[in-house]
Amino acid sequence: MRRAPNRALSYPNDPSPHYVWFFTANNNAITSRQLVDFVERKLQEHGIGKVVPNENELADAYRLFALGREAAQVIERELAKLNGGSPVQIPTDLRERVAQYLAEHPTMRWDEAVASVLGSHMGSAGTHA
Repeated sequence: MRRAPNRALSYPNDPSPHYVWFFTANNNAITSRQLVDFVERKLQEHGIGKVVPNENELADAYRLFALGREAAQVIERELAKLNGGSPVQIPTDLRERVAQYLAEHPTMRWDEAVASVLGSHMGSAGTHA
């Protein structure tokens, strides 16, 4: 059985090599490895390689990574303190609350429902207990 070409990519009267390549790739006539090799070869043919940004952009990136490491260390220290503190009290009706939230907000994910339940639970009690 012959597959119909993807109309978004195919133009039957277009003799260009780009059309032939897209049509072939679109119909799985080449493997993923062949596609990657093809793209890499074309990039090399056109002199495209790794980019090293200018000094300002490099310095900004360096600062960002340095601050990220510092932030991770601070978070790690604070989490270690919290782990020794009082345990988080999980509502006994968490499953029901999540199900109710999802029924009212069907496009939301279950983890967003858990976050919402936590927010309403903390708001009503004033703590995380």
